[in-house]
Amino acid sequence: MSDPRPAKIRILPEAVASRIAAGEVIERPSSVVRELVDNALDAGARRIQLRLELPGAGASDADFWRHFALSVGDDGCGMHPEDLERAFAKHATSKIRDIEDVFTTPTLGFRGEALAAIASVARVEALSCDGDSGEGCLLRVEGGALLGRRGAASPRGTRLRVADLFYNAPARRKFLRSPQAERSEIRREFLHRSLGHPGVHFVLETVQGGEKPEIDLEIPATLDLRGRVERFWGAELAANLLPVETGEGPLRLTGFITSHRHRARNRSTQFFFHKRRPIVNATLSAALSHAYLNLLPSRNYPACFLALEFPDHDVDVNVHPQKRDVRFRDPDSAYRLVHGAVKDALRASLEGKATPGAYRGEPAGASRPNIFSFSDRGSGAGFPSFQAGFGVPESRAGSQPVQTVFGGENAAPFSGKRVLGQVDHLFIVFTDGPSLILADQHALHERIHFDRLRLKMEGGSGATQPLLSPLIYARSRNQIETLMLHADALKAIGFILSPFGEGAAQIEEIPAWIPVDRVEGVAFEFLDQFVENPAMGPADLRERAIATTACHLSVRAGEPLSLGVMQDLIDSFYRGGYADVCPHGRPFLYRLGGELLRRHFDRPSCGRGLVDTGDLERRGDGEYS
Repeated sequence: MSDPRPAKIRILPEAVASRIAAGEVIERPSSVVRELVDNALDAGARRIQLRLELPGAGASDADFWRHFALSVGDDGCGMHPEDLERAFAKHATSKIRDIEDVFTTPTLGFRGEALAAIASVARVEALSCDGDSGEGCLLRVEGGALLGRRGAASPRGTRLRVADLFYNAPARRKFLRSPQAERSEIRREFLHRSLGHPGVHFVLETVQGGEKPEIDLEIPATLDLRGRVERFWGAELAANLLPVETGEGPLRLTGFITSHRHRARNRSTQFFFHKRRPIVNATLSAALSHAYLNLLPSRNYPACFLALEFPDHDVDVNVHPQKRDVRFRDPDSAYRLVHGAVKDALRASLEGKATPGAYRGEPAGASRPNIFSFSDRGSGAGFPSFQAGFGVPESRAGSQPVQTVFGGENAAPFSGKRVLGQVDHLFIVFTDGPSLILADQHALHERIHFDRLRLKMEGGSGATQPLLSPLIYARSRNQIETLMLHADALKAIGFILSPFGEGAAQIEEIPAWIPVDRVEGVAFEFLDQFVENPAMGPADLRERAIATTACHLSVRAGEPLSLGVMQDLIDSFYRGGYADVCPHGRPFLYRLGGELLRRHFDRPSCGRGLVDTGDLERRGDGEYS
């Protein structure tokens, strides 16, 4: 006896299934550009031309998409007529023979779905020639159906024209953004492809209302990656580029990052490439962000243009239907490669800003006060012991700082920078040749402490120091529970805690690089920050702990300083080659160049008591009059 209930599971018609499948690959016009340009590059093209055909001015959005078309032409290897027709069939490809090829193919495309997906939701014309005879084949395909095939004149290469996208899927067309936004996305996709392929000539042109084509963008093959970055984003960004090149066995990384001076409000200028294809990967993005910790303010981002080379078996390129994301077999290796290379490039850049003969550490000599006593205590270097007063002996640390001027008013500064004084007990004023510079005293001191503490932490690894009298950290029950839940993460950076009743924890050991006399303030503030954001990773935890310690050790805003202490701060900063931003990424130096001052006061370059500084440079004089 048959079941009278109707069947609920149905097999979709081929046309419907094809349109649904196309949606995974073709989201919008820029998706078409991505697939066609990738195919052109795989065909060995040395010149790729993208043409946008737009309706006349004043067309509504609906009319715009009915009359919009795009075409991609290349001078690649081209296709034989039989191959051209077969290329529009589902699962057709020249790049895969068996399942292993999916994971090892060196090409940009690998699925064998792109042309079939495009043709199922658009009207397509394809012209291709695989030789030098000048005779090619022209196909017309609509909605996945072949409408015609004939011979046509064609140079070697392929040209595909895609018109009336989503004409048979009106619901999909409704989700397209404005024509201007979609054109911007097309341009962006085209630019991204060109970044990964220096040596290929890219041309973007527009035809409006049937008029003569106009070139919007031309990127010569001779323009290298740095030149392309400058062409797209301007000279200012290009001037901030730092080269990156490293390798660990079969893993390689090359490209550019920006210095800490460049700050973007989003990640739109962060590009990672694998096999020259732009990709998105959370591990790589995290590695980049962590390398810039304490060099950029929050919600500010660097730019990068980094190409990775990994063995094929270590990378899965089939995670995303649009080939944007990849998955690494060993994400930690990818993280270390990017993080280490970026940190090295930043460090080299910062050290390059140091004065000649610069080195880390204080010069020996009993005549200089030591404002970094936390790291030099008991070193026997001849420094007097100074504490919180910064210029006040320990026995008087709680009293008003003594304005000690060492070395005499005319003593030559070690760095070549001469301190003039202090403004509002906030800013140090000093000269650098013809320029006048203001420095935020707390932020500058904080940067010096931060970098020195980080070096000390790296040198001592995870070393800890036990406390003779454990500190009791009392907070709400929920906060203590959160703290103890992450006790292992805290232990990894040197904080060893144990429960102490329901609403408290006992701090038994601290990182070795934290001064014992500052431990309560540092530990309590750091733990307060941690319970507000317990998801911080080990790298973030270390950086936050070091930044908190550096803040506690540094001179405060509003604190009067002697000329000697201020000079020592400036000398130490320039000798160490430190970054000119605080650990929170804020700049702390403001330079008023001599030319700017002269313009403000309407002062000529030459005059009574003033000589041409350019003439001095030509003569090699060391002093200005």
